[in-house]
Amino acid sequence: FKAGHVSVYPMLLELQNVDGDLPEQIQLSNPSIGSKITLGFAVVNTPVWVVIKGSDNYGGWSTESSPDPTKTREMKILRDECGRPDRACEMKIKCLSEEQPNVVTGHRLVSGNTDYTEPITLLNGIQPTGQRYGSQCAAPVSADAEPLCEPAIEISEPGWFVVCYCDTNCNEVANWALVGRELITGPDPGQTWRRYTETTFSINITGWGLKSTNQLRLLSPNDDLSFCGMINPATGVEYGPTDRGHGPKAPTSGRTTQALVWSKTEADNSQIISLEYNVQGTKLTFNKRHGLVDGDRVMLEGVRIEAASSDPWDTDRATAVEKMYSSVHEVTLGCDDETTKCHEILIPVSFLASEFPTFSSPTSIVWYRNSEAQFDNIRIRYGYPSLEGRGYRVCWAPDASSPYVGQVGEMRVDDPLLMESRLGLTTVLPQEETLDGRGSPVVVYFKTGSSARYEQADGPMHLYLAIMPGLINYDAEEWSQVMEPMDWQLKAMDETAAGDFLTWESANQVFCGRMFLEMWSEDPGGFPMPDGCYFNEDTVHDNGRPPVKEIHLRFGPRNGLKKETVYMLALNMN
Repeated sequence: FKAGHVSVYPMLLELQNVDGDLPEQIQLSNPSIGSKITLGFAVVNTPVWVVIKGSDNYGGWSTESSPDPTKTREMKILRDECGRPDRACEMKIKCLSEEQPNVVTGHRLVSGNTDYTEPITLLNGIQPTGQRYGSQCAAPVSADAEPLCEPAIEISEPGWFVVCYCDTNCNEVANWALVGRELITGPDPGQTWRRYTETTFSINITGWGLKSTNQLRLLSPNDDLSFCGMINPATGVEYGPTDRGHGPKAPTSGRTTQALVWSKTEADNSQIISLEYNVQGTKLTFNKRHGLVDGDRVMLEGVRIEAASSDPWDTDRATAVEKMYSSVHEVTLGCDDETTKCHEILIPVSFLASEFPTFSSPTSIVWYRNSEAQFDNIRIRYGYPSLEGRGYRVCWAPDASSPYVGQVGEMRVDDPLLMESRLGLTTVLPQEETLDGRGSPVVVYFKTGSSARYEQADGPMHLYLAIMPGLINYDAEEWSQVMEPMDWQLKAMDETAAGDFLTWESANQVFCGRMFLEMWSEDPGGFPMPDGCYFNEDTVHDNGRPPVKEIHLRFGPRNGLKKETVYMLALNMN
C-alpha cells in the first residue's frame, strides 16, 4: 500500500555581488522568436558570494549548531574538466578527493581535504533555507546592529568551474553533490606580445566570453601586473594608463575571423543545420565552412528544445536543457573540408542516447566565437621601449565603467633599428590632386646598420615604408599629403583599394607584386623574397594630421635583411 510521498526539490546555485544580484547580466535573444533567457556570467578577479539554497525555500540544511562542523556544510569550487572527449572523469569523486585550485581565493581550506571556511546559514524565520559562502565581515557599528559583510570569493582565471556541496558526513563520496556549473569570463592570463615603437599596431587577446564592450589599458613597464585595477598609494587614484603612447581602441565586431564577434552572418553565412547525439557530446553540423579550430569557444543563442509533452516536468526540463545549450562552449573540431562537404564540431554537452533532446528550428540558432578579441590603434612613442626582460603591462576590464580586473600579460616593445635612407625621384610633377593614371616611379634606398640582431633573428622580419604627410604651416598646423602611393597600374592606394591585404596575417605576395616594380640589393644573393606584403593607414595622431600610409613587407624566418647592406625598392608615387 502507499504510505505517502516524498517531494524532491533541486538545489539552486547563485553567484551574488554586494547588491545580491548576479555580477553581470547577459541577455540572450533570438529576434525571430522573441523570447529571452537571462544568464549571469561572473568576471575574473571580481568578488562574489556563492549561495546554495533550496528552490522555493525548501530543504533540510545543517547549521552552525550541527555536530562535527569539520564534516558539515562543506563547499568547493573546482575546474570543470569533465565532459570533453579527452577529459573523462567522475565529478563526484573529484568533489571529495580534489583540492580547490589556488586560482580561487576568499574560500580557504582549513584542515584535511574537505574542511573549508564555514558559511553563513540563510534563514526564513527560524527555518534554514541555504548557505552563503565567501563573506568578509567587519565589526557591527553597534551592539544591536548586524555585521557589515561583503563578498570575498574571487577566481583569477576564466573558464568553466563547478561548485560541489556536502551537507553532512563529508568524508563520504556519496554525500557530495555537484550543485552547478558557472562560467567565469575574462582574458586568459600570461599572454605576451612583441611590438615596435612609432608604428601603430593591434594585439589579439584570448579568453572566455569576450565582448565588444571590453577595454584594455597599458601600464608602464615600471608597474607590476598585479597593479591592474588597484589604487596607487602615492596618488590615491587607480593606476592609470602609461603616457608613453596611444590606445588601445576597444574591439569592433565582424572584421575578420580574428574579430571579437563572429556570427553566422559574418562567417560567410555559415549556418548550424543540425545538432545530433554523439558519444563524446553534441555534434553540430554546418552548411558550409565554419572556420573553427580545437580550443575555440562559441556562444549559442536562440536554442529551442521541443518538450516531450505538456506535462510541467517535461516543459521545465526542456527549459533547463535550453539554458545548457544557450551558453559558451569549448570546441573540438570534427571536420571543416569543402572538398568532402564536411563541416562539424563537437561541444561538451552530453546525454544518454535515449534522452537526447529534440531541437526546434536549428537553423535559427545564432552562433559566434567569443574567445578572441582584437584591439586596434596602439602606438608607443619612439624612445620609450620596454625595459629589458620587462614589458608594458596589459590590463583588461569588462566595460568602460568597470575596474581593470583582468591581468592579461605583458607586451615587449623595442625601438626599431635605424638605417641610412634616401628617396630618389625619376621626375618632378606639379602638385595635383591624386587621381588614377598620375604619378611616376621613385626609388627608396636604405642601408642596414651593424646590429648583430640582423644575424641573430630566428623569427620573421618586418620592414615597412611609412609615407609621412608634410607640415606646411607650423603655426596654423596645416598639413599636406606630400606623396601618395600608387600601385603598378598607377591606381591610388588606400585601405579600400588594398582589399583583403590589411594585416600581418593577410600579407600576400600578390600584393607585393601590385606595389613594387623592382627590388634590388648589393648582396650577391639578391633581395630576400618576402613572404607577403600588406597596406595600412595609421590614423593614431593628433592635430588633424592626415593618415600615415604604410606599406609592409613580411620576411620568413632566417630569410630577412642582412647587416651593413644596401637595398633599393622601386614603386609608383604621386
